[in-house]
Amino acid sequence: IAQGGTASTTKAGAQTALGLGQDSLVSSAATGTAQVILGAGPVQVAAIDVQIPAVGTWELRAHAVVDFAGTTFTVATRHISAKIRNITQGTTLSTGVINCPVQGPLSFPSHHLVCPPVKYAAANINDHIQLSIEIDTVNTAGTLSVDSGSLEAIPLRET
Repeated sequence: IAQGGTASTTKAGAQTALGLGQDSLVSSAATGTAQVILGAGPVQVAAIDVQIPAVGTWELRAHAVVDFAGTTFTVATRHISAKIRNITQGTTLSTGVINCPVQGPLSFPSHHLVCPPVKYAAANINDHIQLSIEIDTVNTAGTLSVDSGSLEAIPLRET
């Protein structure tokens, strides 16, 4: 790399020096994850996370597939939130929400809970980005779970 004229010691450094951007980063969990959604604050979905290898601008996208099996919500509307979070900086970058009305024990087809894409300016190398999920109040019956999900960081060239 140093002989290529950039004097960079890493591939990421050379790509940045040449204005080429970085490679896309993807982390996902396949169908069958079956992680129960709890109300104890945001919890990482499976092991879905990425580390940003270089400073620059990235587009972050994420989604989770939520399954309702005999789920009951009583008293009031509940909110399931999927979040793209920067664990290093302690910030939430994007949130997607499903509003669940009061309902009896019903099963529904899987719902795709999408976080709106967000433009992220990484000022630090190795920022740790994670997909998490939570519900404001746990369902009173049945099983509410995440069956799969993904998080993608796409480098943006802004020249």
